[in-house]
Amino acid sequence: MIPSTLVYDGQGTIWLNDIDCLGSESKLLNCTHSIETSHCHHSEDVGVHCFLSCPAEDDEGLLRLMTCSADNKGRLKVNYKGEWGTICHNFFDHVDAAIACRQLGYCSGQMIHSKYVDGGQGTIWLDNVNCFGSEHNLINCKHSIDTSHCSHLNDVGLHCYLNYPAEEDEGRLRLISSSCIANKERLEIYYKGEWGTICSSYFDHVDAEVACRQLGYCHWYDVGLYCYLRCPSEEDEGLLRLISSSDANKGRLEINYRGEWGTICSTGFDDVDAAVACRQLRYCSGQMIRHHFVEDGQGTIWFDNVNCSGSENKLINCTHSIDTLHCSHWFDVGLYCHLSCPLEEDEGRLRLISSLTANKGRLEINYKGEWGTICHNHFDHVDAAVACRQLGYWCV
Repeated sequence: MIPSTLVYDGQGTIWLNDIDCLGSESKLLNCTHSIETSHCHHSEDVGVHCFLSCPAEDDEGLLRLMTCSADNKGRLKVNYKGEWGTICHNFFDHVDAAIACRQLGYCSGQMIHSKYVDGGQGTIWLDNVNCFGSEHNLINCKHSIDTSHCSHLNDVGLHCYLNYPAEEDEGRLRLISSSCIANKERLEIYYKGEWGTICSSYFDHVDAEVACRQLGYCHWYDVGLYCYLRCPSEEDEGLLRLISSSDANKGRLEINYRGEWGTICSTGFDDVDAAVACRQLRYCSGQMIRHHFVEDGQGTIWFDNVNCSGSENKLINCTHSIDTLHCSHWFDVGLYCHLSCPLEEDEGRLRLISSLTANKGRLEINYKGEWGTICHNHFDHVDAAVACRQLGYWCV
């Protein structure tokens, strides 16, 4: 019988109700029944699933994998009542998967979650499969044939292991590249006779350090894996440089860390941190450039949440974090380092830049040893009067 919820509602008269057959009858009408159907509705119409053929004894319980990729992975199907159908995943686990894979001629295997399996068609034959682990055939495990609550979204999938790995191969690691950088790749592990990947959930720097050491590198960093090409010399660690396409004292800040140049994330970075960095670069002071005015860098983002007190000789001596997984190069720090420390009498001097009359033009100010302009936001006639008086004009 097919549950009424899976049967299209009929039309017309509902003839019979309360049918009860012994099993030997040649006609359904010969079974006891009632013709009192006034309380019935077409939503309760009976459906049946008739088997196409009676299975041969040696076919009952045969298994196969339906796949569009590797032969050893796919949707599991079972031959039951002479037809191929699927198995519902309720309580199906790796023990049951191992039995099924061994029946299919593999050494062992594991279950694939149904959301990663292409939905099947036709009959769902079994549910609540529960194997002890010693069975030779899956059909010999405990199971239920009540699958009325299942759908093909719940079909069981299997990943069967191709062979038993040699003891010395089990757990080997390798890095797979999709770029030209040899030491920054996807991490893969050899397990159960096959190469596969590792999920990044809870994978942290300590785990990466172990993996990199196994691969023969000296240090660790980042999900996937980032293994350092070389260990830095003491004098290189923490060196700074400015990358710029224009002025030498303005640009993206980069730091040498673990033997490689990389950028710094702008989270928490302020003018105090910028002043420390600029002094390290042999300027008198400096200020931060907002990240959207800085050309995006490439490679590793080394630091985040830099916080200097202002007295440090090197930026690397400031408190900082190396957790930069949430950062992108859009947030790279930029610096504007002051070329010279201004004389006290020059600080705040004004001038007018004009191509016409001397008393009209762009206002510039000398600040931090350099001439620059003033933004017009909220600048009004009162401010202009003060500036003009400073420039020596009194009638304003």
